[in-house]
Amino acid sequence: MKSVLEPSSGATIQDPNEQQMQEILGKIGSEVDTCNFTYGDSYLGVYGSSRNEIYLTYTDESNRELTSSKGLSTEEVTPILLACQQGNEDWKTTVPFEEAQYGEAVYPEGTTAEAGNPPSTNSPTRGIPRGNQNLKDSIVSGIKHQASREVSRGVSRGVGRIIGQIIRSILKGRR
Repeated sequence: MKSVLEPSSGATIQDPNEQQMQEILGKIGSEVDTCNFTYGDSYLGVYGSSRNEIYLTYTDESNRELTSSKGLSTEEVTPILLACQQGNEDWKTTVPFEEAQYGEAVYPEGTTAEAGNPPSTNSPTRGIPRGNQNLKDSIVSGIKHQASREVSRGVSRGVGRIIGQIIRSILKGRR
């Protein structure tokens, strides 16, 4: 099946092989923000976080936008892309997804939570209103939301460390 791997930065790769996929996926979250993977008439959005986690997004037959509810590794995503090239979409039953608009875990019909890992409440897209945005805008919105959360967490940790150092220096001065 014809496939195209289109990273947000860099050259588009027609019918990528496993090594090319791993190379691009290894850059997700650092050199590459997002990646579009088109196979046949289907589409899979790939994006990451600064924690080296990769998230997948696709639109199902009911036109619901679904996002993986847990971060995946390059080693987990590469076989999924290879399976897509072969027309195999069994991964949809083993990777837990949540509906992007509502943030609730969604498993394809006929599957259960046991088929994959339990849904995460920490997905970077949880709670992001999607409305009528297209998939690309939704992915960018998810990335912005994740970055904002990580910056906020980093600032909180930094402030906590500074306050801790001040308190320790005050306590040392009283001795």
